[in-house]
Amino acid sequence: MKVNSIRLYINGFTLVELILAVAVLSILTAIAYPSYNAIIEEQKTNQAIADISSLGLLLENFFYQKGRLPNDLQGFGDQIDPWGNEYQYLNISLAKGKGGLRKDHKLVPINTDFDLYSMGPDGDTIINPNKTTTWENGKVTKVGADSSRKTWEGDQWKIGGGTTWGWYSYDSALNLIYYGSGNPSTWNPVQRPGDNKWSMSLWARDADTGEVKWGIPNDST
Repeated sequence: MKVNSIRLYINGFTLVELILAVAVLSILTAIAYPSYNAIIEEQKTNQAIADISSLGLLLENFFYQKGRLPNDLQGFGDQIDPWGNEYQYLNISLAKGKGGLRKDHKLVPINTDFDLYSMGPDGDTIINPNKTTTWENGKVTKVGADSSRKTWEGDQWKIGGGTTWGWYSYDSALNLIYYGSGNPSTWNPVQRPGDNKWSMSLWARDADTGEVKWGIPNDST
């Protein structure tokens, strides 16, 4: 009996040892997972930078050959960024006076000939479709993918977003910044059908990362 029990111990694990092993693996996974995600996001960002550089060279070559820039990216290879969204292109010569130009804090256009960029993992809003929540149909729910652009018709989201509105508040206990977004434009609602998210909303963002924790439109019920 003593020999058998020794062999049993050598050939397998006790229940306590299995529980401890699973616990250790869970802890290691919890530690490693955020780092893994950060590495993946960094790789996607680097890929987007490389794609934009390549597309930019193609656009410049087109200009040297044709004496003008194209109206869109049709025929210029892969137009999808690493997050599955289309790269955004704007021929600035066609957009003057029509809005849509990205500008710095002094309202000076960022680029002069053409604008080419990626909207990132969920656009410039830093919304995580699987973590960011909202209040909808009387309950807390995840916002889901592409929660903003799909509520605007066509390209109206490019010129019709809501600006930051009012004052900022900081919650030191939760490390969150609270603020509101203003009314959408244009002010004539006939020109912007849809829910027009995320204008006229209350926001909570992580003060360290800028990621949206939750957003609540003013018409939520």
